[in-house]
Amino acid sequence: MDPLTATLVAFLCLAASAATGMAVHGHAHRRAPRIAFPMAVRVMVVTLLLLAGAALALATQAVRTTFRDADARLHDFTNDVASLDRALRAIGEPGEAARLLLFRFTERRAREMFPTRGIGLPVESESGVAMREALAAEVAALAARPEFGRSGAVAAQAMENLERACTAIHENPAPELPRWFAAALLAWLMLGLGLLGLLGGPRGTMVVAMVGLATLLAGGVYLVEGAAAPLGTSLLLSQAPLDNALSTITE
Repeated sequence: MDPLTATLVAFLCLAASAATGMAVHGHAHRRAPRIAFPMAVRVMVVTLLLLAGAALALATQAVRTTFRDADARLHDFTNDVASLDRALRAIGEPGEAARLLLFRFTERRAREMFPTRGIGLPVESESGVAMREALAAEVAALAARPEFGRSGAVAAQAMENLERACTAIHENPAPELPRWFAAALLAWLMLGLGLLGLLGGPRGTMVVAMVGLATLLAGGVYLVEGAAAPLGTSLLLSQAPLDNALSTITE
């Protein structure tokens, strides 16, 4: 499921649970105005909610490494793009065709990593793999020409590094939390908020607190869901390195 969709579903479920609890409290209070919950029940509900929040916090902490690794792979890719561009610039006019291929390939990979970049733009019929192979062939042809000497060798090494960075992005997918764990955690949080709403009742401060809690917990769900595809989660990973790489090529 898309992280934003999962976050919206989680927020609606949590808010509905809290609202149900407060509605039940209001109905019970009208039927029996002097009703009161024992302190032990209150402590148990708060403890249940705290444990659920702690579980979500641990899951959120675990996915920070995933986003950190994804950010490092993205920077490695863009650094290798910049290195190859510098090497092709050093070759001069014969390297311009390869630089054009490099720009097209980088833009295509950017759209694959962050699909929202391609909205409203024409779709490239050529796949990213085909573009990379064409770029590699062009760079290899330049490196094989003896007149380019060291510049050709540097370009070949930069292309090798770029291919390695592309492979690292594809072959190191982020671990995804089991669906049952996500569902159980959401049910746990819903139960905790529902019981808390039942204890607090439909007061103004309670409504504000419930909305705040639901928003905070849904944000944690967004982080956990986004960890399954961190490179596509543009709210958490910056696209600036890709933009800088593309602007460098066009200079």
